[in-house]
Parts: sequence; C-alpha cells; structure tokens
Amino acid sequence: MADGNKRGVSGNLTPGGESWVRALGYLEYLVSDAGAIKRNGRLLTPVSKNGYSVIRLSVDGRVRNVSVHRLVYSSFKGAIPEGYQINHIDG
Repeated sequence: MADGNKRGVSGNLTPGGESWVRALGYLEYLVSDAGAIKRNGRLLTPVSKNGYSVIRLSVDGRVRNVSVHRLVYSSFKGAIPEGYQINHIDG
C-alpha cells in the first residue's frame, strides 16, 4: 500500500484487525479497509442514499457527499480513473 504510506498511517492495525489510512483528498479523515471513517478520533456515521453508504466530508469549508466504497478504494489504491466503477460487493 505505497499510496497509504505517503499519507502516513498505512498499515496501522486496530485490535479488530482493520487497517487505517488517511482519506485521499480529505487528509483530516481516516478510512479503514472495512469502510469505517473517523475524524478527530470520532467514528462518523454514513447515511444510505440510493442503496449506497454516503458520508459528508468537508475540506476548507466546502462540504461534499462522498460514496464510502469509492473513498475506501481511492484511499487505499489511489485515484479512480474517470469512467471506472468500483464494485463494493463483499467477497
């Protein structure tokens, strides 16, 4: 996970075995490989929108709704190429 290492926390495992990295483009937030999101040590709660988990993130006073599965992918793997879809089905 070289991209995660650039953000400074890749490979940090919690007792539950989750790995956490800084969110790509939202460096005040941490994202786990299980889809959990934290800011300032506080676990945030996503909402469901059209069947997808969405989280509200802010940077420089601008708030955006971000799909959790896309945030997890981009944070661990890097930017998602334009036009690509991320399959968030477990398994």
